[in-house]
Amino acid sequence: MYQLTWKNKELFEEEEALNIRPPVISDREIEKALPLNWEEHCVECAVPSCYQSCSLYKPRGDLKCARFTYGIYPNPSTKGLFDFGADITFERWAKLESFWPNNPRMVNVNYIKLEDTIIRSIVSTAFKISTSVNMINPKKTLSRLINRCIEHWIRIRHNYKYNKTRPDAFYMQFFYPGTRQRKLQLEISGNQPFFRCSVDVKPGWNEKLIDYSDIEKDFKGQGRISLWPQDDEPIRLIFNWLDLVSFKQKDKKDLSALPAKKIKCVCWDLDNTLWDGVVGDKGLEGVTVKKEIVDLIKELDNKGILQSIVSKNEYEIAWLKIQEAGLEDYFLYPAIHWGPKSESIINIASELNINLDTFAVIDDSEWERNEVSSRLPQVRVYDPENIDNLINYDEFKVVETTETKKRRQMYSVEAGRKAISADWGYDFYGFLKSCKMIMKIKEPSQSQLDRCLELLQRTNQFNLSGKEFNESSLKNLISKPKFNNFCVSLEDRFGDYGVVMFVIIENDKNSSTIIDFVMSCRVAQKMADITFLQWCLDYAKLSGNNNLKIKLQKTSKNKPLRDLLASLPFKDVSSSSEDFKLLEISINERILDNEIIQII
Repeated sequence: MYQLTWKNKELFEEEEALNIRPPVISDREIEKALPLNWEEHCVECAVPSCYQSCSLYKPRGDLKCARFTYGIYPNPSTKGLFDFGADITFERWAKLESFWPNNPRMVNVNYIKLEDTIIRSIVSTAFKISTSVNMINPKKTLSRLINRCIEHWIRIRHNYKYNKTRPDAFYMQFFYPGTRQRKLQLEISGNQPFFRCSVDVKPGWNEKLIDYSDIEKDFKGQGRISLWPQDDEPIRLIFNWLDLVSFKQKDKKDLSALPAKKIKCVCWDLDNTLWDGVVGDKGLEGVTVKKEIVDLIKELDNKGILQSIVSKNEYEIAWLKIQEAGLEDYFLYPAIHWGPKSESIINIASELNINLDTFAVIDDSEWERNEVSSRLPQVRVYDPENIDNLINYDEFKVVETTETKKRRQMYSVEAGRKAISADWGYDFYGFLKSCKMIMKIKEPSQSQLDRCLELLQRTNQFNLSGKEFNESSLKNLISKPKFNNFCVSLEDRFGDYGVVMFVIIENDKNSSTIIDFVMSCRVAQKMADITFLQWCLDYAKLSGNNNLKIKLQKTSKNKPLRDLLASLPFKDVSSSSEDFKLLEISINERILDNEIIQII
């Protein structure tokens, strides 16, 4: 629950409007909660003398100091426990504070929502009445009375005999619209502080779970919980959850899968993370290893933190680039293949014999980070855009000894530079379905055709012919009567990929032939390729043809596409005189069993 009484709509509307996408951090289901009664406070408060002496004093309606720019505002753009996010811009010395129970009893989430609606209605009515009552400072008196009543209600509810559910965790979920890494300070106290921790604040959605068993229960005095910016600078945050929670029984196992306090192994992505660009498309000379990342890898190694690779790439090409950079000795059990990264991390953890909760992944792809988080919530994930100060994060501050610098060498003797192979052993299709992907297929506009040309010129790993096109040659080809061309765009719950595929199909009397096809590797292993090929098969049928053919030219870089087509029920109908493969499939065949992607 939040102290919404002093919200200021006019000041809130002056704030920048935010495009807040739904959080995609975890799939835990919360069954019960104990909402804390969060209020606006000041970290340097010396009431009431500070009202006269402090230059920061701004009076609210109850004459207390307004440390939040527009109070706590119910932002309808997102929701968690309630049908709004608590939108707060902290000013200097601002903090959130609430009563902290020593014997909490949990309440069904649906009941809490109803209760909050009733309480807010009562508060609103009471304040309307107070304006017509002739009394000294009515809002100040009424504010104190109402807040005490709400807090007292939360306290006495803890002693319900029929309610025996205890909290699993203190759960924070919030959105940060800024671009600079920040920290919050969280403190719980009785007659003295007994729990304190730092909370990392990264751009976008953040989540933190504190296992309730890690928090002291036996304290004296009135318990309070406080939250404020550690650097005492203004910050805007929108809170979905800031409550004690208990999960549904099926999700309680996740609590044992919280991240450990310290990182033992970092898994690196390669393309656009360790180096700029996609090595499979641009080649070894076309990408440049980032010096700042190399420095960080060496610094982590000196601290005794192990490192590996989880990358969707061709092993031989990517490993050559790693060797060229002189980094091959830093990575244990590198997983370079086209399988799910979460599965690779499980295998690396098994080989190293260390717990999954001590792992971290650094990957530029939000999709890949969420694939890992969805299956392995105990693994920390980081966007390389936000790791400038990574070495100073609490989880990377480890005790350094003479042994730490030797740790990687000790493990490497056992590892023998063994690469982890692909393993498809979990419900990856279930995760893909949860992404809610939508595919759009149409003839390209001029601007989209420019993007298609870019794909043809820059993409190598999923390129059917490897032909070199320019604007003139492409337009000349697709203008011929028998040729149809389509561009394919893709979006999911994480965002819009834009145009990711382009195809040119030649139609004759009996068959439709794909003479050129290109796909961005960003959507590889997301079923986009197979979904589109099934659409092409349906297209051939609607065109009155008996089969679909694919004209495949082997190049030095399109092995991933060749492997994909080899896994599908196409027949090789090439003649020995041709320097390309001609693959064929009947229109009565199906190549797609799981309809993961919706085509519109």
